[in-house]
Amino acid sequence: MTFTTVLTFTAGAALNIALLAFGARRLLGEQRFSLSRTVVAGLAGQTAGNAIINALAAGEPASLGAKGGPPYGVVIGFVALGWACALLIAMAILVVWQAFVPAGTVPPPTSWPGRLRARAARSARYWQIVRIFTRCGLSYVAVEAHSGAMGGSASTEFMVRTDAGEDDVAHCATCGYAANIERATSAGPIAATTQGEARTLAKFPTPGVKTIEDLAAPPFARPATQQLKTLVYMADGALLLAIVRGDDELNEAKLQTASGAQLLRPALAEEIAPALGAKPGSLGGVGVVAGQGKIARLFVDRTLSGAIGMVTGANADGFHLEGVDVGRDLAGAELIDLRKVKAGEACPSCGKGTLALFKALEIGHIFKLGTKYSDSLGARVLDEQGREVPIVMGSYGIGVERIAAGIEASQGDRLDGTANVYDLDSVHLRQLF
Repeated sequence: MTFTTVLTFTAGAALNIALLAFGARRLLGEQRFSLSRTVVAGLAGQTAGNAIINALAAGEPASLGAKGGPPYGVVIGFVALGWACALLIAMAILVVWQAFVPAGTVPPPTSWPGRLRARAARSARYWQIVRIFTRCGLSYVAVEAHSGAMGGSASTEFMVRTDAGEDDVAHCATCGYAANIERATSAGPIAATTQGEARTLAKFPTPGVKTIEDLAAPPFARPATQQLKTLVYMADGALLLAIVRGDDELNEAKLQTASGAQLLRPALAEEIAPALGAKPGSLGGVGVVAGQGKIARLFVDRTLSGAIGMVTGANADGFHLEGVDVGRDLAGAELIDLRKVKAGEACPSCGKGTLALFKALEIGHIFKLGTKYSDSLGARVLDEQGREVPIVMGSYGIGVERIAAGIEASQGDRLDGTANVYDLDSVHLRQLF
């Protein structure tokens, strides 16, 4: 191998990788771009390109104008043609590699059908939206989300971090886990549940106690971590109870998902008293049998599983119960994740990092609906075999006006590369897609 051959390969590879990286970033977006894959594809393409150069120059690309070798101009033409072929080959390698083994995902199945199914886990529309936001110059993060009353699965929101945002996002810097606060989970609360001794239930008077803080203050001195907070909700016209620890906050989105309710709201005082026999401030789940009486379902946060010696309302105004054993006294309850996560709690994904919370602005939201609505509406099409099948649906939303707000939140006064965004017309919109 001559010095000129090495120089040709090195220069060609450097140019190849640089052009490939520039094109791949624009085509795939930051979240799918992989520098290591680009380098490997560039080197492989240049290797093939050099083989083409050697073949065209009869194995003597170094003999520029030398006796017996091709003329100088011809060799330069061979080199340029070889470099062009190298770039095309490298692009083909990178595209095929990315198509079947997306960067940043778990290792794919070994079979080609399995790889295709893994690739389809994130729809083509997902990547189109990623391209749109990337081309708009947005600094965004894709987070797990709640689909809302429409239902659905694989819900993803695209968020721009800004103090002016209306949503809270939980994020782990160690593994990259990110979720809207409505969907976020953690490994559990930082403070352990304060448990009393195993004992029988005892009713005691608590005059004037209306809140968790009232019961935690003297003379009762029952810490919030030992209390059971009982909340009553109206779900599609039926009452249900949701119980979390006294220092935790109920996540209504999780309750809606668990109950399957289309409409969920806090119950009114005049709806609560006839069902439980007491006003808010003295409510509890002990003695309540879901499905019997006026309470349709009873939910308890799963972090309370096995808790003993707890305190809760006695369903009698001015009285509470102590010695509550969740497993014994709330045996008919459904144990689910109900609480809102808090900053500093352990990440549920990696278990090593801790969650940080930040404000964010939602700029897009996508989720799968499957055949939920097409089945109920009778919306059907013919497949390749001529059989009637329900339409598979999805929801793909982009907040056009939110993009402008997101750009300003991401870039401040710079607004680099946003001319095509602010001068929106039909042509520019088509180009974005």
